[in-house]
Amino acid sequence: MKFAITAALIATAVATLEHDSSAHASPARKIPQDLKPITSSDWSGVPGLIIKAELPRANIFQYSARVKYMDKEGMLRCNVVGLQKERMVRIAGHLSEGKNRPGLAFISADSFPKIENTTMVNGQHCTLTTWPESVSLKEYVQDMTPAQKDKVLPAIFVQVISAFRYLESMGFIYDTIGPESIMICSNLVNEVPNVIVADLHYIWGRYGYSRTEDYITLWQGSDPENFENERGYRAPEDYGPLEVIFMEKRISWMLGATIYGTLAGMPPYGFTKTLDGIVPWESGRLKKVMKDLQTFGNSTYPPVETSNDHLAALMNILLNRDPQARPAIKDLDLDLIKKLADGSNIKLMPEASRVTLWGLLSGLMTVEQQPNAPMMPLDEME
Repeated sequence: MKFAITAALIATAVATLEHDSSAHASPARKIPQDLKPITSSDWSGVPGLIIKAELPRANIFQYSARVKYMDKEGMLRCNVVGLQKERMVRIAGHLSEGKNRPGLAFISADSFPKIENTTMVNGQHCTLTTWPESVSLKEYVQDMTPAQKDKVLPAIFVQVISAFRYLESMGFIYDTIGPESIMICSNLVNEVPNVIVADLHYIWGRYGYSRTEDYITLWQGSDPENFENERGYRAPEDYGPLEVIFMEKRISWMLGATIYGTLAGMPPYGFTKTLDGIVPWESGRLKKVMKDLQTFGNSTYPPVETSNDHLAALMNILLNRDPQARPAIKDLDLDLIKKLADGSNIKLMPEASRVTLWGLLSGLMTVEQQPNAPMMPLDEME
């Protein structure tokens, strides 16, 4: 169970992050006694909507499903409390107002899901978000060779980092990331795939309040591993003994684990490759390894195969087991991102021109007005 708070005041952060309190409230006080769980059959009468996969849920008070709506991919997200729906609608209304950063990829509202509809189903607040036809990053790379991955992954992760920076410019922060949250669309103009950072419900914050570095998460107990909290992609600090976790540092580790997962075919921890395939660790081992990682500091994930030194460097920086030493996405070395983009055919936003005030003034001054200006020969003066 987790609560988002600011470093200053818990109450302030609850308002700032507009955290969905349904997971923490007593069902007896907030949940109708006759609540009926939502199932795929409840959507059978919606024209053009196909349930592709119902996602595991921790309780009957939530519902999530990957869907196909008309010619688009999408997500259905339902909750017995309406705060999550309200937050998603509010954030979606601002997604065209972010700022693009020089040296990063161009990002717009099209890089995120759009809200198609909100409705009530069986007493729950439901939101349907969609994005263009695409496949998840996990599906996109699953049959690729290492050489093919080295060709396409740099452009993909430059776009993901740029999307996070775009959100940060508005005061928003992404809470959870993995290969199932990054959607890949084909690009008919060039060979660079377009990235959509899906799962609008993972975006937190208040528009215009850009101090995202103050947000921390207080953990009490352990969240279950499931589709949205996938085994092996969670940061070491999620497993204790730390009581406070900086969200910015946590998402950095998860992005590093996602890079690793796309290269290796599995996350850095939680699984073992065998001749029979990828086998999950036995119960309890992952938690122990992650706690040992915090205590002893020895990263034990197997090496991955890549010829892209810049991608490997970025991955290793983000997978730093120490959250204090691990950089937030906004603090990554821009030169490393540029090197990662080189050769990937992705276009970056141009750097701002470096025009000094003195340069502007001197351009307006005559030779006589400029201090210490060299004298011109009389035959060169008109």
